[in-house]
Amino acid sequence: MDSCKSQNQVRIKSEKESSIMTKKQEPQSLYFESIQFSYCLSNTITEPTRVTNTSETLIDVILVNRPERWTKSGTLKLGISDHDLVYIVRKPRLPKSKVQTIESRSMKKFDEASFCCDLSTAPWDSAFVYNDINDVWNHWSKLYKDIIDKHAPIVKKRVHANQLPWINVQIKRAIQLRNKLYRKYRLSRNDETWESYRVQRNLVTKLKRTSIKRFFLDSSANATTPGDFWKRVKPLLPSSGQDNSDGTCIMVRGAVVSDPSNLFNKHFSSPVLDRTVLTKSVEDFEHHPSVTSISSRNFNLGFSFQPVSTEYIGKLLTGLKTNKSCGPDNITPMILKLSASTIKGPLTKLLNYSLANSTWPQEWKLSNVTPAYKKDDSSLVENYRPISILSSIPKILEKVMYDQLYDAFKTHFSLNMSGFLSGHSCCTALLKMVDDWRLALDSKKVTGTIAIDLSKAFDSVCHSLLLAKLRAYGLNDDALRFVQSYLTERQQRVKFNCKFSDWLPVQCGVPQVLEDKTLQKGQDIREMM
Repeated sequence: MDSCKSQNQVRIKSEKESSIMTKKQEPQSLYFESIQFSYCLSNTITEPTRVTNTSETLIDVILVNRPERWTKSGTLKLGISDHDLVYIVRKPRLPKSKVQTIESRSMKKFDEASFCCDLSTAPWDSAFVYNDINDVWNHWSKLYKDIIDKHAPIVKKRVHANQLPWINVQIKRAIQLRNKLYRKYRLSRNDETWESYRVQRNLVTKLKRTSIKRFFLDSSANATTPGDFWKRVKPLLPSSGQDNSDGTCIMVRGAVVSDPSNLFNKHFSSPVLDRTVLTKSVEDFEHHPSVTSISSRNFNLGFSFQPVSTEYIGKLLTGLKTNKSCGPDNITPMILKLSASTIKGPLTKLLNYSLANSTWPQEWKLSNVTPAYKKDDSSLVENYRPISILSSIPKILEKVMYDQLYDAFKTHFSLNMSGFLSGHSCCTALLKMVDDWRLALDSKKVTGTIAIDLSKAFDSVCHSLLLAKLRAYGLNDDALRFVQSYLTERQQRVKFNCKFSDWLPVQCGVPQVLEDKTLQKGQDIREMM
């Protein structure tokens, strides 16, 4: 009953001994109706639920405090009892957005010319007086962040998560008036206030339908890519998934967890591999079957990472996608892109310093993880998958690694591979398979397929085994140290319901970036061929 007082949505199914359809009201019926009146409850069942030769009584009822949120109700005659089954059907509703407090950079007073001027006069060379790459990065990032904070300070603001794109100012004002009229009706309970509320409610429904129709037509006409189209249309479609920001309760053995972010982080960071495998060194895998198979082919790539040019880094900076989230360093891709012309020189020197020393700064190995709901029970951590959000500057160096490694490996990838390769997709793989099947059928041959489940393939990568494979391909010692520094000593934290967990180490697997998966997938496919 406390829920009724707080205006929450309530449904009560009750079976009472006295009838409320008899002409003479019994004391039990009067008491029951007084409860309905006190808590503003309405009975949705209006027909008798128990019928005999001498009487018709309404004994089974369903009470609700928001009748407008239920579309129909009634009784079903099943024949297995002298009581009819009562039912109620809820109206489907579009998802309601939640209010969140987030941190973002205020661009209200941002002046790009003044920002770039301050960057051009910053003493970037002073960061390279240190010998340790972590000290170099700390000094370099402080210079950069101080200038960013001056021109685009971090502010807190309240936003609606997943704001429905078709809700405009006119609809918002109409909804506010509708809610105001409804509250007025709940206090007065007369026909005049109900009629005012009903008219406004129907107007809101009409405005929503018109706006949704216009939004759908505009999305279909203006979408340039399939991804853009589905991004626009997805809010219109029913979904079994749930938003992580809506206050979902996470449970363990039937009890609600008070600190779900740490529970998620422990689950995601738990090593898939056995401890005995994780403690092995690169030399321990020297005679592993996959390593000896690579060594027997005599690849001898003689690969080493090479310094990069300022023009190349400038091209990567200007190609950043500004709609991506920032990582733990709070440097957004948009800020990096705006400062590309000024920052490309100092950033190139920083990245080349990391390449020359074969070491990644420790802060570049940090990642924020967001749990993404998959299916089934949303209260269990097993039904979520992790999405890692890395910092923007490390992504630039990852792209450098990928481009150089891809150029060395591309001639050794299987010709039948389509995944994670530029110019390839599921369509190219399907076209190749269907053409091969047709040729086989035309030649009166038998066609067979083998489906292999590679789930958690990248989460179960052993770092030492991967390094042993790369050494067998021909990476030199400096390149191996650089890749080892990239893979090891990584840490992550989980953000859930606007709260961060503690940092935990990641002991196996490769970072969730496209570049690593491409090369790892290429090696896996080659070993299976």
